Amino acid sequence: TSDVSAKFYVRGGAGDQNLILLDGMKLYNPFHAFGLFSVLDPEIIKAAEVYTGAFPAGYGNRLSSVVNVTTRDGNHAGLSGTANLNFLSGKLQLEGPFTGDNSWLISGRSSMFSGTINKMIPNPAPTTFYDLFFKGTAGTETGRLGLRGYTSGDDITPSDPTQPNHQWRSSAFSGVL
Repeated sequence: TSDVSAKFYVRGGAGDQNLILLDGMKLYNPFHAFGLFSVLDPEIIKAAEVYTGAFPAGYGNRLSSVVNVTTRDGNHAGLSGTANLNFLSGKLQLEGPFTGDNSWLISGRSSMFSGTINKMIPNPAPTTFYDLFFKGTAGTETGRLGLRGYTSGDDITPSDPTQPNHQWRSSAFSGVL
């Protein structure tokens, strides 16, 4: 509904009527900074399924849509990593093998725009955020084992000391057999 929000509206429903799943973990607040940024780092995504109607039975109890995001496994060949820094955020991603066909992946981001906005706007937006995702996958004789986790946080700290500070956090962890 707006050029400054990552929230989406499906079939007339509100932005909070979409079920967002990250490797089976429900994300109750899938956006940072009032909807400006997604909590999902595009570089960790392997596939995404979007259902806008006729949801499979396991996804019931939603009015608008279901977005089921599957993350990729870490690098099986060797240790690798990337680092990105721009005016809006900084990111560090590391991945590598355990042994054989087993791998791990860690990706973390943090906002950087408070300092940037302070230089451009006299009354800056006092919002900061972070998110961290990790995934470990190991093969066994009977199948694959996986451990996944996600945590994120947003902070609003006005420059006026008489205004209240606000913080909210989201965390999800899962084990897969």
